[in-house]
Amino acid sequence: MSKISYINQMNAFLERREVDCLPPSAVLIYLVLFKEFNKTKWKYEWLTLPTRKLTCLIGNNSASFLYSHRRILIELEYIQIRQSGSLRNRLTEYRLVPNIFLLIIDVLLIICLENDIILVK
Repeated sequence: MSKISYINQMNAFLERREVDCLPPSAVLIYLVLFKEFNKTKWKYEWLTLPTRKLTCLIGNNSASFLYSHRRILIELEYIQIRQSGSLRNRLTEYRLVPNIFLLIIDVLLIICLENDIILVK
C-alpha cells in the first residue's frame, strides 16, 4: 500500500463497512487480508494466498463460504483478485483497494502544503 497510511486505510475501512453493512464474515476476510499484508510490511501491491491458508485463517474450511463472502468485497471494491494456474492448482493474488477518498485528501493536503495554503475549519 504505497503512499497511503495503512492506519488511515484501516480507519476508512471501519467507517465504510458500516455504511455498506458488510456481513461479519466479509469483515473478517478483509481484516485477515489486511493482517497478511501488514506481515509483509506492505512490500507488495498484490499478495498471493492459497485458498486453503485463507480458509484456515478465517476459521472456516469451506471454499464456497470464502468465495461467496469474498465476492461481496470484490463487488463493493474493497479488494481485487487475480487468479492464475489450472483449476486444480489455482493461485489467487489479492490487492486491497486504496480508499479513493483518502487518496483525494492526501493529494489535496500535498497541494496545500506545497502552495502554503492553510486550511481552516
